[in-house]
Amino acid sequence: LSEAQLGTRVMQKLLNLKCPFLEGIRVNDSDAAIQLLCTPGVDRLQILEWLCISCYPPLERKFAELRFHSMQDYGTDLVIKKMAWLGYMLGVCNIEDVDLFLGQASPYRQLVMMDEMLSGLQQYEKITQATPTDLKGISSVHAWNSQLLIEVQNDPHLRSPANLEFNLSLDAHRLLKRTEANFESRGRKQVIFGNFPHLLLTP
Repeated sequence: LSEAQLGTRVMQKLLNLKCPFLEGIRVNDSDAAIQLLCTPGVDRLQILEWLCISCYPPLERKFAELRFHSMQDYGTDLVIKKMAWLGYMLGVCNIEDVDLFLGQASPYRQLVMMDEMLSGLQQYEKITQATPTDLKGISSVHAWNSQLLIEVQNDPHLRSPANLEFNLSLDAHRLLKRTEANFESRGRKQVIFGNFPHLLLTP
């Protein structure tokens, strides 16, 4: 996708998810969308905070605490660092990529990051709003994830230390097991967040 197409798509996803900070804002073209989403400012920061909290609700309290205890810049620098941490945990950026959240990276890089987070959020909301008739499909997703995990664990190349390039602190097996237990105890399917199989989020 071009930068203009990506800007339009990110804006549409935000509107579809009813981002409250877009209410009353009229964006008539892709240039205006990119300007709003990628230029440092209060409006952009509010949108990013909403997106991060939507992906991981406990951040709402954390952001409030950081702002309350900070004596400089209303805690914005600390909030930005926490956003970068979330992006790292979601696998959409490196932990040092604070420039993405500060609005200092290229617009294209910023839009790609937002698009990936929004795609995961859309999938999560779709599944958590599933009706009983949808549960069969969700069960198939869970079965596929379990089979993929088995294949990864048994692949000698992936098990070789020389070929391990992922974050070893992310215990995917433990998270899948916890998710499976939640499936059974709650009587409906609870899923691992969208495109981000290493971060377990609950409704």
